[in-house]
Amino acid sequence: MSSVTQRIKEVKQPRGGYIPPKSFSVYDYDDGLVLNENENIHASLVGLSVDYLTRFMMFGNVEDSFKISKLGATTLDLFERTKNNSQKANRLMELVVGLDDQSIISACKLSGFDVVYRAGIKGYKPIEEINPDSDTIENIRIMVNRSIRFFEDYGPVVLDGFTFEGGYTETVSAGDGDFMTENTLWDFKVSVKEITNKHTLQLLMYYIMGIHSKHAEFKNVKFLGVYNPRLNKVYTLEIEKIPQSVIQEVGDEVIGYNPTNNQDQYSDERRGVSDNAEEALKLKDLAQRYGVSTSKITKSFLPLGLPYYKKGNTYQIKVSELIEWEAKQRYVPYGRNDIIILPTYYVVLDKLNESLVEAKANNDRERVKEIKRTIKKYRIDKSSNAGKVVGYFVAIIIVLIIMYFVFKTLL
Repeated sequence: MSSVTQRIKEVKQPRGGYIPPKSFSVYDYDDGLVLNENENIHASLVGLSVDYLTRFMMFGNVEDSFKISKLGATTLDLFERTKNNSQKANRLMELVVGLDDQSIISACKLSGFDVVYRAGIKGYKPIEEINPDSDTIENIRIMVNRSIRFFEDYGPVVLDGFTFEGGYTETVSAGDGDFMTENTLWDFKVSVKEITNKHTLQLLMYYIMGIHSKHAEFKNVKFLGVYNPRLNKVYTLEIEKIPQSVIQEVGDEVIGYNPTNNQDQYSDERRGVSDNAEEALKLKDLAQRYGVSTSKITKSFLPLGLPYYKKGNTYQIKVSELIEWEAKQRYVPYGRNDIIILPTYYVVLDKLNESLVEAKANNDRERVKEIKRTIKKYRIDKSSNAGKVVGYFVAIIIVLIIMYFVFKTLL
């Protein structure tokens, strides 16, 4: 299984690409500003900072804008057995208030945590070493302001930072989009180069996966678009101009959809539709959630009590039961010495810590002791056996109902 970007590297496209870049119309904004030639931090950090600061300036929610950064910091804490990184992330988010120098520096440092969540701790560089200079800061500020003006012209945004639940396959199991306006699917690039056929294939894959996903908004998409705030250029293409044969081939051969199923049948199946009122997930959805193969789910997760029922030959899992199981199970062994942390573990731990803060504020010493004991037992000890159930569930059950609704919004 691959992510969208990984799959693109594996695919040999026809000459010129499935969608040649020259097919796109190009609009060149001219704001009279010239970016500084040199930047002293990695281009990926600059791109993430521009993306997240644009979201923050448009929507005003720093937690949502830097959610991946916060998850990266939390994951790093787990491996280092500390709270330092989460605390650093919280302090940095408090410093993001606009486009002043300190806000931009804080955004760059926060973006440094992303790699831990996306690719693991091996690629992590201490955020203390991320110190953008004045030229880099000014470039980021200009690109964020350009992005804001772009959305003033092309907005409003109807979806941002979305994934494609229901549209993933055994071949492509991960990938997330940038922005969608009323009738256009947008991808942001901060490259110094013009768009390539890899960029155009990425957009087409997002569109096709979106049509198969649970997001009804994709039915209104008429255009594919790329905006590059570094070049200050907009690239757009009407979907009607893309040959249906190309869309069919990319769906079947690149993404891995079954060509014998029509779109409506395929969409329903991939949404995990069941006879139950509650939405159900399938093994491929869990594979994408945990970053493993479906065979790993059947060999390692099901024997540990992952709740499921079968509809025909298909495994289906209720969302509420999955969350409760994740909260109790906490992790699954992976290989000889590694583990997979189940996502709900972090949510439960955060809720317990919030309850601890509240108990301390109320000077409830008995409650503080009780919660501390629960947190201590709930924390993961890699030397313990997989499947060990924590006995202290009183505090956990309280938050499970909340997590159910939180998780539903992520699907």
